[in-house]
Amino acid sequence: MHLLTSNFNLLHTNSGWDKLKNHHNFFIDKDFDNFFFLISNPNELKRYDSIHILINNQTSNIKKTAAKIKNLLNIFKKNKNKRFFFYLIGKKNKEIDFYFKKKISKNSNLKSINIRDIVFNNRNKVTLKFPFDVKMIENFSSNILKNNDLIKSKPYKLIILDCDNTLWDGVLDEDHSNISYTNSQKSIFFQFQKFLKNLKAKGFLLSISSKNDEKKVWKLMKHKKMVLQKKDFLYSKINWEDKGFNIKQIINQFNIREQDVLFIDDNIVEINKVKLKLKKINVHHFKKDLNFLKFDNRLTKINILKEDKNKYYQYRLKSKFDKLKTINTDSLDFLKDLKQSVKIKSCNKNNIKRAIQLSQKTNQFNFSLKRYDKTSLVKIMKSKDKNVQLIEFKDKFGNHGTVGLYTLILKESKFFISDFLFSCRVLNRYIEQYIIYLILSKINKTQLYIIYNKTKINDKLVPKFLKNDFFKLCKKDGKKQIYKIKKTNKLLNAKKYFTK
Repeated sequence: MHLLTSNFNLLHTNSGWDKLKNHHNFFIDKDFDNFFFLISNPNELKRYDSIHILINNQTSNIKKTAAKIKNLLNIFKKNKNKRFFFYLIGKKNKEIDFYFKKKISKNSNLKSINIRDIVFNNRNKVTLKFPFDVKMIENFSSNILKNNDLIKSKPYKLIILDCDNTLWDGVLDEDHSNISYTNSQKSIFFQFQKFLKNLKAKGFLLSISSKNDEKKVWKLMKHKKMVLQKKDFLYSKINWEDKGFNIKQIINQFNIREQDVLFIDDNIVEINKVKLKLKKINVHHFKKDLNFLKFDNRLTKINILKEDKNKYYQYRLKSKFDKLKTINTDSLDFLKDLKQSVKIKSCNKNNIKRAIQLSQKTNQFNFSLKRYDKTSLVKIMKSKDKNVQLIEFKDKFGNHGTVGLYTLILKESKFFISDFLFSCRVLNRYIEQYIIYLILSKINKTQLYIIYNKTKINDKLVPKFLKNDFFKLCKKDGKKQIYKIKKTNKLLNAKKYFTK
């Protein structure tokens, strides 16, 4: 959650703030000129990931404002785990700018942004205590979105960790005698594990790649009663093989992109070796002060949904499926015993946040790669000839949640599928084919097409899927491709793997 406050009335109910409030979880302060109280209150400060302060430089009481800012900056020195953004509105003011030039250069958690293109309004200043044209709210909102790194950066999906001198102090030997770890706030390793545990609760996935004896690692965690235990990790590779090779295997198991993965190790040599094999992976050199993590914006999640909190559980379900698939390499008949079922629901106010999240986060199996916010999605939902549908998925292992989405468009007596996308954790189960079969069944004899917008992100899994015999390329216009869908035995066979 993020706080937006100011030294003037923000008109907090104005629709110009909707994008911030609805999509980015901002709390808009309704009590103007109350910012000093709000952010000097420790209990208030705890609630927010970042604090954004709009400051009118043209206020008549400039000395009072400057004094407040000076005091605030002193408070912020004590809260280096928070990000503070100052938006200085109007022409440069020497008295205020002086404090920012002096303080910001010394504090990496402080950022100052100038907003110069301003329309003042004296009538609003008197009647509303808002000294600008009301249209300026859109301007302020855009500036906040543009300059806030927490919003612009997409969170990592997976964090892969080394063990020795990273999760604990020392190198694991036969009797644990070399290992130092205590569940105390004074221990940097305890703090780090607690930090990772909190990330897991927000939907980040954890795995281990370590040159070690796997049994000894899990035994040590249990013996030392560490914050993190075996159950907190998925698809770990703990052996004496090359780390780059192991990490590649882990990423393949999760079926996600290298650039969505963070690898943390204390050994810079190992980090460089991994980077040679996996060019796009993100890395951190573990340091005992943890400052290296503090302002990695990709370790922050803004809108945490039910699906995020259940992500670990859902990947556990995938892990069970993967084990079963490994055993049944010669046949897909085992799918019939999984009791797979889908439920298709229209996009509505109860599930729109998940629809937005799916469009923003799904990359590889995503036909359009359109990134929707609430405004654009509501517009589609209101259209008479467009229908946004969400797909829920279950099997005998449990509920996988809302895993996919598609838009069905009626144009010139023909139906077109757009925004056809699925979470990679449910692929290779015939769910993609089954949904197309259900759409064909629903529209009866009306012609059905699917639109594919080719990019570097979706140019592997989608083209592979389009090689199926029920697709026929009809039109190609640059990166945009349109395929006609026809019923074939292969498509019809998909239904045998699902229960109604």
